[in-house]
Amino acid sequence: MTAAGFVNPFSLMHDFFFCAFVMVSVMYKDSLRPEELSLCAFAEVAPLTLQWCMVLPCLSSAVLTPWLTHIVSEDLGCWQATVLQISAVVTGCGVGGLLLIPRCIFDPHQSCVTMALIGANCCHLLLLLLLPRLNLSKGLFIPQITASLACMYYDLEDRQESFGFLAGEALWVYSSQKFLLAILFPVAKQRRPNLLFDWATMVVPLAVLVLNANSGLTKWCQENSNRKWS
Repeated sequence: MTAAGFVNPFSLMHDFFFCAFVMVSVMYKDSLRPEELSLCAFAEVAPLTLQWCMVLPCLSSAVLTPWLTHIVSEDLGCWQATVLQISAVVTGCGVGGLLLIPRCIFDPHQSCVTMALIGANCCHLLLLLLLPRLNLSKGLFIPQITASLACMYYDLEDRQESFGFLAGEALWVYSSQKFLLAILFPVAKQRRPNLLFDWATMVVPLAVLVLNANSGLTKWCQENSNRKWS
């Protein structure tokens, strides 16, 4: 990962929104009072403005993962490109699903979380293995896979109230997002000069729709809180 990629404005914009969400949520956790210390639990009780800070960068990652993967893997053989693209689509569907389906609808939401974790790790690893000629930085894979394992550990131990679980989630999102935006995006942009404009016209309106849909489903959950959805 080059310094230029790490600090490119597009990547830094995503960093700003996501880090703002995490920092403000933790600072006001006593007033927000989430059911557990997790990003999705905070998003469920946070004001819309704060939710936007999570939805925009995460939905951007959901859209860009299969999109950028397709662009940089155009020269691969058929089976290699297919396997790689399947992992990217699974990641995108998982991240998009966990944003669209609120945590109060627990089982579908958690299935999307699992898809996102497994898909992103597989996609990241396959990109490194199948595209050595691109000389992609390997530095972000270790924190990403470590954070994933930490999340799974805390989830299996049913310790989602721990700050370790929140830290694992935040590190996983940041690592996978940084790899996508600081490493893959500059490579893809060389092949698609209008990529940034295409991103803006697609992702920003979609993020507004997802945010409103999620808010509506969360309100529906609250109105039907006496029923069991998990």
